[in-house]
This record gives sequence, structure tokens and C-alpha cells, in this order.
Amino acid sequence: MTRIATLLFLLLLSAGAHSAGSVEQIGVAVAHGNSICFSIEHPGLPTPAAVTLILPDSPQSIAQAEITGPGPGCPGLKNSDAVGYKLRVTRGHVHDNIVMIGVLDGEAVLRQGRVISKPPGNNDRVETFRSCTSADGVHLTVWRGSPLSGVRLWHAYYYLGQDLVPTCTDEDTAP
Repeated sequence: MTRIATLLFLLLLSAGAHSAGSVEQIGVAVAHGNSICFSIEHPGLPTPAAVTLILPDSPQSIAQAEITGPGPGCPGLKNSDAVGYKLRVTRGHVHDNIVMIGVLDGEAVLRQGRVISKPPGNNDRVETFRSCTSADGVHLTVWRGSPLSGVRLWHAYYYLGQDLVPTCTDEDTAP
């Protein structure tokens, strides 16, 4: 009976928690002309390191990139702990001045117009991506399960400094 209780506890723990390593693998990227900034709370990343770029707007899309070296952080990111890197697109296409979610060593697929990611070693858990606007910026979120009804795993705010029509819900912006 003790072995079964231990297995159930471990199963519940792994189903309910998102590893800190996965959250540390997520950052913000923005293309400006021929350069792409990437800000992430992960100092000392090697060159090259693979990054999956996810455009969470509708329709969602995916591009692949690699870190080419240290660089300035993305200027609108409101997070002082983020470290800046420069990226180069290796597959796909990104648009200028569009805020994207970047995932280190991430694997994602496009399914029915939405990007879906499955964390390594956990084929039962699906992560989804979302963006919405506030009065002057973009909120980016990663969810376990469906956006807004699943568990929010990661959140970043990118200040654009212009008037926008707010589309965010309380679930998007909650601390």
C-alpha cells in the first residue's frame, strides 16, 4: 500500500507542477529590420542555441531561430532580470515589430490554427500560447491546457507606448 501511495503522490506532483527549468526556457523576442532581440531570464546561453519563435496572435505561426551572441534586451520588456541576446532566423519567417514568445530548445506544432507545445518527457501535457493587449502594451502568456481556462504558467508584459484597444481578460493579467 505504501508503494501505491508513493506512486500516486508522484503522479499528482508531476501532473500539477510545471518545472522551473521549463519556465526559464521562455522569453520575449522582437524583430527590428535585420536583427531580432531576445530577452530571457537565463544568463550565459551558448552560441548557437536553438529558439522556437511563436507568434501568438491569430493566426498563430512558428519560426526557428538560433542565438548568435549577446545583445541588447528587447526595449519594451518590463523585467529587469532579463538578459539580452541576438537571434537569427533559421527556418520560417518573422514580421518586424511583432512581439513573439521564444522557447529555448522548444518543439511546437501548428494544429488547427494554434501553436501547441509538449514539454520534453511529458507527452500528456499540452502547452498553448496567447497574447492580448492592454491600453499601451502586449501581455504574452503560456498556458497548460487551453488559454484562459487552463493553468497560466508564464506571463510577460511588453510596453509598446501607444494607445491600443484592450483585449485582455483578468486571467491574462493577474499577478
